[in-house]
Amino acid sequence: MADDISTKLITALRTMSTKQHAALQMVLGGATNQEIASRFSIAESTAKVYVRGFMTHLNVRNRTQAAMIIKPVMDRLSLNDYEELSGGLPLDWHRNFGRYKDMQTKFFKPKR
Repeated sequence: MADDISTKLITALRTMSTKQHAALQMVLGGATNQEIASRFSIAESTAKVYVRGFMTHLNVRNRTQAAMIIKPVMDRLSLNDYEELSGGLPLDWHRNFGRYKDMQTKFFKPKR
């Protein structure tokens, strides 16, 4: 059963967008929607869309549920496995944002 749950969560991670992964990392780090919006240079309402998106993929109703079910899975993933699942976003992107600032342009530049 535990493997089945992990498989479902890995599938959920695989189907999420890179922006949803980044929002998830920020939420796991305690960020608010306003902080996510500021980091991505987007409106807070758009940040909420990313948060709702990953919560839908994970089949949870709130941030606490998301953290409880996904943190143990993410803790077991290797850096390379997570980057593959996330579309290239490093597992430590949120914690080491300054080191990855150039990725801001790649993943979060507003499209016009």
